[in-house]
Amino acid sequence: MVKIDFTEEDVVNLRNEMMSHPHPRVQLRMFALLLKAQGLHHKKICEVLGICYSPNLNLIERLWKYVKNQCLYLQVLRNAFFFQSSHQRLSDRLGN
Repeated sequence: MVKIDFTEEDVVNLRNEMMSHPHPRVQLRMFALLLKAQGLHHKKICEVLGICYSPNLNLIERLWKYVKNQCLYLQVLRNAFFFQSSHQRLSDRLGN
């Protein structure tokens, strides 16, 4: 889970912006951030806001899954290139 540290000034600004923003969905998201600033767990925030928790529908979870898969793919790709270059050096040494 991502840990976000909010300063007191951040909380005050977020609360003021939430109250003055015209769009209700943005207000709801800002309220979720305020709850997060108070230390509530993600599942509890979903319960309070009446949102069902599903990691597949959560954009942050989906983004994290994508980044994690890309990092793993790059690691595998790096290992494959390392293996290929090692194999090439070995075959060059053996004269094949």
